Amino acid sequence: MMVRRIAWLLPLALILPPCFWCAGQSTARPARGRSAKPRARPREFSKEETERAFFLDVFAVVVGARPGGTASSGTAAPASEPKAAAPAPAPAASPPAPRTASSDGVAWSATISSSAIEAEITSIKATLDQATSDPAAFSGDGFKTSRVQLATAAMLFAIIGEFDQEIRWKADAAGARDAMADASSNCNTGSPAVLEQVRRRAADLGRLIEGMPLSEKGRTAENVWGDTCERTLLMRRMDTALKKTIRDATTDQQTFSDGADVAAREGELFAAIADVLRKPGMSDGEDGAYQAFAEQLKTASRDLRDAARAKDLDRTVAAVGSIDAACNACHGRFRQ
Repeated sequence: MMVRRIAWLLPLALILPPCFWCAGQSTARPARGRSAKPRARPREFSKEETERAFFLDVFAVVVGARPGGTASSGTAAPASEPKAAAPAPAPAASPPAPRTASSDGVAWSATISSSAIEAEITSIKATLDQATSDPAAFSGDGFKTSRVQLATAAMLFAIIGEFDQEIRWKADAAGARDAMADASSNCNTGSPAVLEQVRRRAADLGRLIEGMPLSEKGRTAENVWGDTCERTLLMRRMDTALKKTIRDATTDQQTFSDGADVAAREGELFAAIADVLRKPGMSDGEDGAYQAFAEQLKTASRDLRDAARAKDLDRTVAAVGSIDAACNACHGRFRQ
């Protein structure tokens, strides 16, 4: 009986495995003529995306005991002390207010008017054009004249940058200041290279006068007076005006009637120079005695301005004498 059963199961053992194998192949393989249905590739997440969704260190952001106050072991977890709040950042320091006053604390507009500054810049442009028109003349005295004029222009643009009222060229003041100061510093010979640089600075003044901006930017917005103009050159500017410009304007009543406005403008310029001479960084500018002489010069310069505006020749001549006296007294103690 047992032998019959084994004999009957033997054919099944030989037939069923191939059947199961064929059935598996039919389900695993696609039917002929059909392509397998494409499956989407799993999305790959960037590091930035995962960092936005998950904490890199959960203990750096979780503060306090676990919910329920128990640890994983079933014992009470000690309450952690709350972290102290980070101190609020200190407020950013406000930028220093721009300087708008002369050395004695008086606003620049009370010392020199915007119209006087503009007129002087225009005059400097004309003087530079004349000094650079002939290379031979420039190599003689032309470069010396140009050096003084460029230093005066640098001083005026520095004042424009600190001016307390609306004034032309304020946006270009720092660039013009440094360009004029650099050209003045280089203008110690009459070489062709220096001549070309002075001509470029004269062209810059021409563009400004015509209302066009400069491409040059200042090294710093804040002015450093010791780097802007030399005391000796400003002294020469005043000496030339006293011996030529003001003298020609005050020769007699006739010349004074035509030149009073020029004398008044020189008075404003002299007063501004008196303030610049005692600025920090200028030679002897912070010396008490030197400051006193500069104040005498400023007082006499204001007298010149007021007398010339009033068309009073006698007072104008007296003010010029006071300026001479202040300058001589200062030179007796301080060298240029």
